[in-house]
Amino acid sequence: MERKEKVKDKALKKLLVYGKFDILHVGHIRLLKYAKRISDYLVVGLFDELCSQQTLRLDYNTRMNDLESLSFIDEIIKCTNVNELIYDVRPVYVLKGNEFANRVNDEAETIAEIGAKLLFMSVNEPLEVKVTVNEAKYRNKNYAKSYRERHKIKRQDLSNCISNFKNLNGIVVGDLIFDRYIDCSPLGMSQEDKNIVYETKTQRQFVGGAGIVAAHCSGLGSNIEFMTVVGCDPLGTKAEKQIELLGVSPKIFVDETRQTIRKTRYVWNNRNIFRASALSYHRIDKELEEKIIILIQKRIKNLDFIILSDFNYGFLYGSFIEKIIKLAKENNVIISADSQSSSQIGTLGKYRNVDLVTPTEHEARSALQDYTSGLSFIGETLAQKISAQNLVLTLGKEGLLLFKEKDDGYYIDRLPAELTFEVDSSGAGDSLLSISTLAYTLTKNLELSCFLGSIAASIQVSRRGNTPLSCETMLEAIQVFK
Repeated sequence: MERKEKVKDKALKKLLVYGKFDILHVGHIRLLKYAKRISDYLVVGLFDELCSQQTLRLDYNTRMNDLESLSFIDEIIKCTNVNELIYDVRPVYVLKGNEFANRVNDEAETIAEIGAKLLFMSVNEPLEVKVTVNEAKYRNKNYAKSYRERHKIKRQDLSNCISNFKNLNGIVVGDLIFDRYIDCSPLGMSQEDKNIVYETKTQRQFVGGAGIVAAHCSGLGSNIEFMTVVGCDPLGTKAEKQIELLGVSPKIFVDETRQTIRKTRYVWNNRNIFRASALSYHRIDKELEEKIIILIQKRIKNLDFIILSDFNYGFLYGSFIEKIIKLAKENNVIISADSQSSSQIGTLGKYRNVDLVTPTEHEARSALQDYTSGLSFIGETLAQKISAQNLVLTLGKEGLLLFKEKDDGYYIDRLPAELTFEVDSSGAGDSLLSISTLAYTLTKNLELSCFLGSIAASIQVSRRGNTPLSCETMLEAIQVFK
């Protein structure tokens, strides 16, 4: 026993969870919170190095300290053998992640022998985890420092990487979106239809979607060409000039059957109160596709990377994507992808064999049609399914889970989000994709690349609208690191 006095009241409903907890992440916390909610007394068995039968990145004391930061755990016990742990604790329930439900669980016989029941995490468990004040210790622990030390990331390494972005040539292919923000103030209740009436004040428009991905890369010093499709409308006519103002070389194709995509957000007191979008969903025609492929073929020998920034509005689709990925692979060009489906249907299956893909948890679960398994299982399964060399699962305020391909599977690590005041989260994924791709192209170091991407995302969410990143902003941000 390593925490609190052992429970004495045998009437209490005692529950046991056990595991390595090597790099404690949000998936673990969901499981443990659920365990506490369905029990009176939560016991966690922490595997020692012998019991884990795997090489662990963190020593026992570090993993113990991480678990102790979760105030709702009642008792933590060192586990050298799972069956002996079950006999010693004699719980009413043993809980495991839902991905174990269809596997052979060797300890099931021992659990039945003591009259306990083996449970798996509820299929109704919500995806979101809310961190309470009681878990301040967990939130305030300097996990980012531990991450940097574990991967030997120094400030000079970050600085050198940022300074060398200027040596990169790349192409961004994807959906151009114009984001318009209209500031409003409430006037009161309409007596006619009982709705709140807002008065519109100022409005601002930003280049968004794949356009801001290209702008981030350009702002960070890289030589960027942006390939996209717009509609034959006034907004599409302005697109080329808008892109050029951001320092990006545009190659814009006009499709008369489409409309240029614009998303309008009505904002009051820094909160989005309503959004209206003008969208196109149908696929581009074969002639446009062929023009873009021919253009990429002409550029490919001089490229270092290609970014596919897909918002699932019909521009990027299966056979078109396959041709671009094939070109990149044949010419040793790094290729990364993001297929966003936060408010529309998308699929990650079309991005097979990319070097880096950055889905949200929702997108990853949707791609697998699995809404119950643990996060580590989801990330590794998706990475294997699409044969991604590197997959970064983005978890919003809970940070990132990294999955890096190794000879014997995927290495998994966690990077917490930088704590910052969030104004607008809509551009976080775009900034992460941009800078992580640049850094990975230069270093082939996923851990360093994601660390820079996390810093970029924290900068982006602290301001309203899409403003391109710059080397100066990033260099200033890393000064806090030794």
